[in-house]
Amino acid sequence: MKNTNAFVFFYFLISSNLKLTLLLKLAKILNCQKFWFGRKHLRSQTKIEPRKLADLLSVRVSGSQELGGRRMIRPLCVGVDGGTTATKAAAYDPAGKLIVAGDSFGGYPILGDGIGSSEQLIEQIIPAVYGALRDLTNRLFRGGYTRQDLLAGAMAATFQMHTSVPLDEQYRPVRDRVILWNNANGGDLVAMMIEQLGLEAVIRLTNNHPTPGYSLFHNLLVKRSDPDLWSKARHIGLLNSLFAFWLTGRHALNWNDAAGTLAFDVAHGCWSKEVADWSGISAEFWPEVVAPDACIGKIRGIEAETGIPDGMRLYGGLGDCAAGALGSGVVLPGQACGILGTAGIFVVPTEQLVVDLKGGGRVQSYGFVEGLSHLLSTNLSAGACIEQLRRLVLGLKPDEEVAEADLNARLSLATLDAMASEVPFGKNGVMVDTRYAGERTGEPGWNPQARGRWQGLSPSTSLGEIHLALMMGVAFQQMLHYRICVGYDGVTMDDITLMGGGTKSPFYTALLTAGLKALNPKLVVRKLGAGQGGGARGMALLAGKGAGLITDLAKVAGDVERGEPITTQHPSQGLDMVQPMADQFQRWLEECYALQ
Repeated sequence: MKNTNAFVFFYFLISSNLKLTLLLKLAKILNCQKFWFGRKHLRSQTKIEPRKLADLLSVRVSGSQELGGRRMIRPLCVGVDGGTTATKAAAYDPAGKLIVAGDSFGGYPILGDGIGSSEQLIEQIIPAVYGALRDLTNRLFRGGYTRQDLLAGAMAATFQMHTSVPLDEQYRPVRDRVILWNNANGGDLVAMMIEQLGLEAVIRLTNNHPTPGYSLFHNLLVKRSDPDLWSKARHIGLLNSLFAFWLTGRHALNWNDAAGTLAFDVAHGCWSKEVADWSGISAEFWPEVVAPDACIGKIRGIEAETGIPDGMRLYGGLGDCAAGALGSGVVLPGQACGILGTAGIFVVPTEQLVVDLKGGGRVQSYGFVEGLSHLLSTNLSAGACIEQLRRLVLGLKPDEEVAEADLNARLSLATLDAMASEVPFGKNGVMVDTRYAGERTGEPGWNPQARGRWQGLSPSTSLGEIHLALMMGVAFQQMLHYRICVGYDGVTMDDITLMGGGTKSPFYTALLTAGLKALNPKLVVRKLGAGQGGGARGMALLAGKGAGLITDLAKVAGDVERGEPITTQHPSQGLDMVQPMADQFQRWLEECYALQ
């Protein structure tokens, strides 16, 4: 009886796949390719160079599993993490175990005018995304996994939040560049919105404080600067909605990313009519909004370039910060994710949305997963400050591309940390305001035009003192953000998981932990394990939840390796002075703010 049931099951499965194959072949014969950028255009214009096998890392997968002479299907949950400088993809099983992690693919540098613009070429982003997927599938197939395992699984993606571009009627970009989240142009448009609608009204409508980095202002800049170009626009695409369209033909966006446009009514879950009326950009321009775990559609037309089979399901996804928190196991209230990357960010799950009218919208509060919301508190320049120091010391131009391995060979972060550890803590008179790219959230207030300032430099100031001052400035900013977040009713941060490139520095993590524990002695701060968590894992698990492969998302997400609680023991002496120095820094920051 059991053998009969197994035969019927596999017969049905095989028959269904044959039907699907026949339908796809028929569609190709009829040339039913109505989706832009994929298909013929992409194949002719975007060539993904195959990776050499010698360049691939060893594949960490087990061999094929068989039962009764037939191979078992092993569903794969795939997550794509498209960051500001690189894209990577990874595959997990429904238990949250890593199966394969692909390489990072970059090659889409930030382009700017040195004043405030921040853009990237779309034609450079697409090969990186497709290359990351091809690298992943190559590793999977070499390890014994098949396209059937992918078809039985699901995929979701996260990309840099806010980044956007206007599209024409066929969803083709009307300009060759997207405008990024850290764009600082358009401050006059922000001021106009606040003056005409009122700050409190904007916060009530969007749960955001206006700033040039939001997608709304990107498109208003295009509308104002190039009316002829804007006249061709009929839609607005964010990277996540464009990815969905290229893969499925449906221009859809999850509600977490939608909240980062400044055109979305977060409380009511729809595009704001009031913002549409004020901006002159119709709500119809924006993508269809879906839940993060909703199925957008079945992927089609990219198998030749990426190895992702036609018919694999794509799910809604999340913004980059929320995806990183989920992938790091930060899902429940009381937990928090501290992202130490280009920016310094806290993602804090909450029971409900936080509307900060009294504080002027110092944090963002967006819909998350599992019926929860999350706070987002951002210091725009964290690791970016330290990275700039390395490049200045090495004499590199701002847009000069250098591999991380080459940078480390010439001046590693470990070398800078060693120099800083020789400076007696509390004796360094150098201070730096690290708001290099403006102030999005925090205190004393919002200021997109804010820039960095130094104090206390002298002819005898050493490189170690400068590096220590930068780390102190970033850590003190994070302390400000912690105080803001826990100041809201019902918001707690008792267990913080740190992730990102900044965690590679034991010096910085000790310094930051000392500052945070000075604010809350009972606070537990831990570092995410090497190779653990991140946006790709968060998206893989979210896709698994949407596909019904994962039932308890919080439990599976939380099964991630974290280190022991971080101590503040470090060769640098005097870490008990962090809080007094942070208070001094705050007073100086207020003076700097008064000058800008």
